Amino acid sequence: MESPRFAALVGYWHCGHRWLPTVAARGVAVGKVPDERSPIAKAAAWSARILTVALEMVLPGLFGSWVDQKLGTVALFMLIGLGLGFFVATLHLMQMIKKIE
Repeated sequence: MESPRFAALVGYWHCGHRWLPTVAARGVAVGKVPDERSPIAKAAAWSARILTVALEMVLPGLFGSWVDQKLGTVALFMLIGLGLGFFVATLHLMQMIKKIE
């Protein structure tokens, strides 16, 4: 079988190193596992994700600002840190979107 998309159509799902048969429950897509956590648990998980992405954006800039103070440079390392943080946070957001889909 070629891909998980094709596998979902025929009733198989890729799990690690092999293809496993799946059974679709009413209203649940083949290969999807229903999320049975409480609403508070779901909210806590999303809060943790949002906080992680926010820290990935801000902390490198703060570290760069500290390096600028120590070396006497003007916003050079802060801008590098913010750029790096934005890049890392964007990659992390793309990973989270792929997991959701």
